[in-house]
Amino acid sequence: MSLNLCCISIALKEKGYGFQIITWTRFQQLGRTEGLRILSDRILNNVRVTQKTIEYCAQNNWGYRLSSTIFPLISFDKANIKVQELKDYNEIMDILAEAGETARKENLRLSSHPGEFTTLDSENRDAILRSITDLELHGFLHNSLGLPKNYSNPINIHLKNEHLGFVDHKNRINESISLLSDNVKSRLVFENNDKGRWHCDNLASHYSNMPLTYDNLHDAVNPSGEQNTNIRRFCETWGNYKPLFHYSEGREDNKRAHRDYPQNNLNFFQNNRKDLADYDVELKMKDLALNMMEGK
Repeated sequence: MSLNLCCISIALKEKGYGFQIITWTRFQQLGRTEGLRILSDRILNNVRVTQKTIEYCAQNNWGYRLSSTIFPLISFDKANIKVQELKDYNEIMDILAEAGETARKENLRLSSHPGEFTTLDSENRDAILRSITDLELHGFLHNSLGLPKNYSNPINIHLKNEHLGFVDHKNRINESISLLSDNVKSRLVFENNDKGRWHCDNLASHYSNMPLTYDNLHDAVNPSGEQNTNIRRFCETWGNYKPLFHYSEGREDNKRAHRDYPQNNLNFFQNNRKDLADYDVELKMKDLALNMMEGK
């Protein structure tokens, strides 16, 4: 089992390694020429932080979920910006290639989890097209890191539409997937939700033809069936690839909200569950929580 850091290292951030963004409003205020200059500087910073974080994870024998904020504005349709326009494009690509080489050398598993508004089943076609653009950016990132086009480095999203029947919903998903390049399709996986119809049983019953990401907290607050059965069914969808699941714990005041630090992880990782999959740890205190889970 590998425990994986999600997006941000608190320890590195305290040392000055933090991701930087720029909003569309600020970009417009600056004007395109100055905005592109600053955007390039910030993306260059972000890939350097990514490289440093991958090295840090390798030192700790962790996998890493890539941040979704590495390329601010690049997938925003109104901005109409290509990565190739950036003044630091060549250096950005060189750093990503080096970071990917480190990950491969250290056998460090990388993955992505686009934001909550990235969906393939919206009733709004424009929202689907925007989501496809964002997913293609994640596929570009995986390619730039030199990652294989397979489920060893998955791109994880949720299903959301609660209004369509199952048949219509699957048709919409299939239509959206047909618009994706192989960069994304070859890595795309779905996750069980913390509310609504897409709990473990429905997801496994309708989408077992693709890898499914088991989230233990979502299963706890949106239960369907027995936990060990759900884990087994989800494991079976990964075929020859080791599953990548999510682990977290809910707060007392809000069971759906992620706790800062672990309290019950020893209970979950019994009965050989730790050997079945790798786990993105979604506890709020990031690497500090990972250290606690590992007794450091």
